[in-house]
Amino acid sequence: MRKIIKDSTIKFIEHPAALFFSWILFLLIPVVNFLRLFIISHDKLVDENLRVLLSKLSQVAVGFLSIYSLSLFFVCLYYFSNRVILKQQRKAFLFIVSSGVIFFVINSLLISLEGRKFPNYLYSTIGSTADFLSNLNLLTLFNLALVLIILFQRGSLFHMNSKANKSSLSKKFAVIIHSSKILIVLILIFSFISSINTILNFRSQYKNAQISYEQRFGDEYEFVKILKATVPERSSVIHPPQNSTWPFIGNQPIIRYFLFPRRLISGVLLNNRKITQEISAAYFAEIYSESTDKHWPLVDTSNKAIIFDQKTSIEYSELEKVAEVNGVVIYKISFL
Repeated sequence: MRKIIKDSTIKFIEHPAALFFSWILFLLIPVVNFLRLFIISHDKLVDENLRVLLSKLSQVAVGFLSIYSLSLFFVCLYYFSNRVILKQQRKAFLFIVSSGVIFFVINSLLISLEGRKFPNYLYSTIGSTADFLSNLNLLTLFNLALVLIILFQRGSLFHMNSKANKSSLSKKFAVIIHSSKILIVLILIFSFISSINTILNFRSQYKNAQISYEQRFGDEYEFVKILKATVPERSSVIHPPQNSTWPFIGNQPIIRYFLFPRRLISGVLLNNRKITQEISAAYFAEIYSESTDKHWPLVDTSNKAIIFDQKTSIEYSELEKVAEVNGVVIYKISFL
């Protein structure tokens, strides 16, 4: 039985589809994040409890795909490292290199796009953060480096006692390969722990999902609820800076869950005219209008100026009151 399993495993690994399959799984990781964003942002499609379950399962899926695809990929690389690479297998390697380069370029363009837009722009549109894509790019470069080394060496890279590895090129790569083994193990352990942690905490997270939003987020949830009901989906919404004064409505990743697909802009960014010119027009809710220390934003209607970041006065061209619900006023502001 042991021999049968071993022979079946080797036969599977030898087939070019094994490399192709493992690599495709790795490339699909951002797609899972996008599906998770779609699930949590379309509350009318599925029941709330089912939505929480699917969201958590997708988190686990990201970790699982990372572990499974990278494990299979590196097992295949290890197998080919001391064997002659056949024509079909070489095509699989070349596909990995070309698709990996395209994957890296697309991720890099998306990361730069967030820098030109606003914080968490990527999360609101594709479900992945810039840091997450940066980590994927590092893994991609690491994988491509190993593939290229194996292609150039034609095998015999991991077994340092073989004659082929006595070449000067093999010796130069020896330290890199042995270090890579350690890095691979650490990556897999980290991914495994992240996935297990999500599973172990699932019960408490599921119980937390049964609590109403008002109980969970306090009276600040009322502002978000009214913004969602009154502001068009394809509009921009300005929210207070994130700090202890506005812990919920200032927390962009959290309120994005409710306000997606509206574009969210933190008030802390609105500190010069150049930025407001890019926005043109946006909506905001007047927060705690009766409070002296929590009132946001501060408006000077006589001079047509407004303060979003708690210190910088910005001029505007028009301020229109578009709705008032339960004492909460929603404004539309147009900038010069």
